[in-house]
Amino acid sequence: MRKHIAPFVLIAAATLGLSGCQTTSGMRSANNEAIGTAGGALVGALLGKAIGGDTEAVVIGGLVGSMIGNRIGAHLDSVEQQRLANAVDEAVEAPVGQRVQWANIDPATNQTTASGWAEPVTDIQRTADGRDCRVVRQYVSKSGEAQTQDVTMCNGSSGWVGA
Repeated sequence: MRKHIAPFVLIAAATLGLSGCQTTSGMRSANNEAIGTAGGALVGALLGKAIGGDTEAVVIGGLVGSMIGNRIGAHLDSVEQQRLANAVDEAVEAPVGQRVQWANIDPATNQTTASGWAEPVTDIQRTADGRDCRVVRQYVSKSGEAQTQDVTMCNGSSGWVGA
């Protein structure tokens, strides 16, 4: 049991260290980056475990996921994050390949501040522990930068949640 926990502890320590070294222009940006970093690390570690199965795969997956999650979290404010989350929620119920578009428009300027889509890339699959899961690709564009990340969503007692 202890052997399986060690990689996750290492990833958590690295994630906290990375998020603590960030320089940001405000507290909201720091919170977005920390949340993105932690979420990306968790998803990356779980994917590393599922794909590679060994400690090295978990650590590499966690570190890569933390970097991608950090960049997505750094760019989106809370409204934009909610629009992305709503698109992912809709995409998990859609057929493979069907994109769910989203955009955030600033009411003061009528300009798009961020946009993107979510698209299921796998069919729903039953995991060994009995959960129904699928991978959803999310794409975000803001301020001339674009990020893509695959997230695994599983259907539980409270609905679809990130695995």
